[in-house]
Amino acid sequence: MIRQSISVPSSYQIPMKYPMPIRLDHVVVLARDNRRSADHFAQIVGAKRDAPAGAEDDFQTVRIDAGLRLFFMTADQTANQHLAFVVNDSKFDEILGQLNQLGVPFGNAPDQTENRQTDHPFAPRGIFWTDANGILYEIMTE
Repeated sequence: MIRQSISVPSSYQIPMKYPMPIRLDHVVVLARDNRRSADHFAQIVGAKRDAPAGAEDDFQTVRIDAGLRLFFMTADQTANQHLAFVVNDSKFDEILGQLNQLGVPFGNAPDQTENRQTDHPFAPRGIFWTDANGILYEIMTE
C-alpha cells in the first residue's frame, strides 16, 4: 500500500477535537407568548436580548454566546420543549440566585421542578425550571 502525503492549507484544516465543520446557529423555541418567554430566559441566565429576527421580526431573539441564539416564536400549539445548558460553577450560582430572587420554583429533575434541590442525576449540580409558557429549562455544571 502506497501512502501519499497531501499538503492542506491551514485554513482548510479542522482540529481533530471537532471533526465536523458544523456548528449550531440557532434553535426555534415555540411559546404562546414569545416575548414573555424570551424576556424570562434572558433575565434568569443573564443573556443578551438581540433585535427581533425573521422576515417579519417574528422571532424574539436571545443570544446565548457568540455562536448560538434562541429564536422564540409565537405559536398556538406548543409541544413539550426542553432546553439544557452546561454552565460553570459561578454561572450556576448566578442563575440559582436569579431564580431565588425572582421566586421562580426549581428542582433537580424534570418531574420535580419545585423541590428546590440541586443534586442532578448526571452532573455535580443541576436544576430544572419551567416558564409561564411551559418551556422546561435545565442547567447543569460540568
